[in-house]
Amino acid sequence: MRCPSTLKTESTLFEDDDESVAQEALLSQHHQRDHSLIVGFDLDHAATQLNDGEISDLDLALFAFWIKANHDNYVMAKGLIRELALDQGYNIDKITNHRVRKLLQEVHDIRPRSVPMRSP
Repeated sequence: MRCPSTLKTESTLFEDDDESVAQEALLSQHHQRDHSLIVGFDLDHAATQLNDGEISDLDLALFAFWIKANHDNYVMAKGLIRELALDQGYNIDKITNHRVRKLLQEVHDIRPRSVPMRSP
């Protein structure tokens, strides 16, 4: 199983209910961290689901978020999903897999502006 280099992505969830926060403070005499949501997934499995068109909307959104988080993530994902190497000017309407097309829309800004020309 291949996992992302940033094994977990954390997003802090804030408690809006002041009463429950006050009750937690009374129950605990020590400092507590904010509640966190930790998500982990297997990149190979996510890429397979994406290429098969079976990836869920949530997993697709998390995958796109992870890819956009840093350039190394993009490079790793590009090794699994060849369409990520397409430049920003490529007409993605040619891609029949609507999930891959959606991912390309989500990560448009980090895809290369143009593909370097090969010399003969």
